[in-house]
Amino acid sequence: PHPLSYEHWFEAALARKNKEHELALQIADMARRHRFLSSLTLDHGGRLLNLRWLLEAPESVLDNNALMQRQALLARFPGYQQRSEAVRKLRGELRKLPLATDDLQVAEQQSKMLTELASLSGQQETILREMSVGREPANLVFPPLRSFKQIQESLAEGQSLLVFFDTSKYTYSFLLAKDKYNYTEVKPPKNFSKNVTLMLQKWGNFEQNKQMKLEELVSSAWQGPAQQIMTVLVKGSKADFTKTLDELVIVPDGILWYVPFEALPVPGDDKHQSLIDKMRVRYAPTIGLGVGETRRRKPRANLAVALGRLYPGDEANVIDREFADLARAIPDAEAIRGKLPCHGAIYSSLFDRLIVLNEVPPSHGYDWSPLQIDNKTSGGSLAQWLCLPFDGPDQVILPAFRTPAERGLAKSSKGADGSELFLSVCGLMAGGARTVLISRWRTGGQSSVDLVREFVQELPHTTASDAWQRSVQVVRHSQVHPLAEPRLKLTTQQEPPEAKHPFFWAGYLLADTGALPVTGDDDDPAEQIVAVKPADGGKPEEKPAQANAKVMDEDADPPRGKPRGNKKAGGVPFGPAAGGAAQQEAADAPPPKVAEPEAADAPPAKAGKSKRVRPPRPDQKQASGKGKRAA
Repeated sequence: PHPLSYEHWFEAALARKNKEHELALQIADMARRHRFLSSLTLDHGGRLLNLRWLLEAPESVLDNNALMQRQALLARFPGYQQRSEAVRKLRGELRKLPLATDDLQVAEQQSKMLTELASLSGQQETILREMSVGREPANLVFPPLRSFKQIQESLAEGQSLLVFFDTSKYTYSFLLAKDKYNYTEVKPPKNFSKNVTLMLQKWGNFEQNKQMKLEELVSSAWQGPAQQIMTVLVKGSKADFTKTLDELVIVPDGILWYVPFEALPVPGDDKHQSLIDKMRVRYAPTIGLGVGETRRRKPRANLAVALGRLYPGDEANVIDREFADLARAIPDAEAIRGKLPCHGAIYSSLFDRLIVLNEVPPSHGYDWSPLQIDNKTSGGSLAQWLCLPFDGPDQVILPAFRTPAERGLAKSSKGADGSELFLSVCGLMAGGARTVLISRWRTGGQSSVDLVREFVQELPHTTASDAWQRSVQVVRHSQVHPLAEPRLKLTTQQEPPEAKHPFFWAGYLLADTGALPVTGDDDDPAEQIVAVKPADGGKPEEKPAQANAKVMDEDADPPRGKPRGNKKAGGVPFGPAAGGAAQQEAADAPPPKVAEPEAADAPPAKAGKSKRVRPPRPDQKQASGKGKRAA
């Protein structure tokens, strides 16, 4: 790894007389890609991973050069193509079977087919290693790199991209809209990290099981450090978040991975609103993974729910109630528990969507199991998920993932630089995920299940950031159930509050590529409009499924499926663009083994029509029990 080479190249671009901000932004994303690929020590520095993408990824994500390389490799290694075709046929047969079954005959058939799938994939991996050590040309496909022009063209009206890049001297930020951008050197004061720690601690993050009292839930003491954090991050950027903005895509770096931007107060707003009240927010580990996505979600996608314990003190039957809560809203959800029919990395290739209702202990890199059911067996680690068969779950939801944020980034949390989140999200996306909902700290109660349920049942019909904004709005206006929240400590005389405190909802990080909703059965595959029945029973109002979110009234519980109206187009209003237009090609030679950006422009999908009417939101059930939760 040579991160300093990228840092010097980045600083050289900014130090030039014409300050090549556009080139610097691309270099920053090259540095992120290098950081991820160099962490894949057993994967030949990412060469094996990129060979998998080159040979197995959908053609829509490859440019012409990569497609020609694919044809050449398949012609050079015909045995790989033969096994690839056998794998596709076998996976098609496996998808006709249920994910989990009590029928012993079907279970035995599934197990035999999965064993055959593992064998074929292992043979493909052997051929890939032969390709890897040879001189076969192969572009770096993942994570994708995009030119400055492609980035701006990928942004929609009303959408902005906020990018941070840490160096040994400063933190740099770039704010881009469709037709303008702004660049800023962020010089955090010495107390910046202390303010992040103080804010996290005011949200109850002293240790992973700390219980919150009523006075902490109604306190606004966290707003002081949160306001100072936001002031530092936007100082000198000319950004005005009080104005119209539909979606903000954030690419964090370093300690900022632990900062829930959506919970920070809007600067200059006298209503004390959080950012998520004003706009939709999502994150991305790299710029290339945050913009430019043109593929829609899979229609009729299955849903696997891996069961365990969201909270270590839960009784065994609590998870049954939590799964039943999900299944009422999402009837096709299938519970995965006990012994798996095959290694988790192979079995998970059958999943379109995955929810893990199980605690994921702190970990670093790729030696942890996303399913957790198989965390004590081989073949289930995230590193194994990167191997063939290609294309794992499109959506991965981990509501009990634990990071150093749960301890307020205390001194005991050594190496709290956000790398466990960066590498985990990159790894999941490298395995095929386009939407990852992952927690910074684990609440472990009913509010967590409610957020996941609302998000998952809405996600097929709208963008991920829109579904998440609505989920947060629904839960924030719901009264908490103290007996179903193991980290709450309320007396019997105290009235339970609503879940407005950031403790309940700010710990989740939505990483998403901007994938578009699925289409209706009668629609053109490239088109969709969602029709929602209005409250007065009148004619449904038709709006694009990816319509920009509109903030709801603070005192109202947002009805399920309420359409979001388009706001005035334009992105974050800020001053004139900083600097002049930079050349898209680098003037200096790049560091060794680093490819220049290669990503093809793709036009955004066109909106069409659909007559689906969303069902009403299911009633929530109150749990019983205290201490150890019991169903």
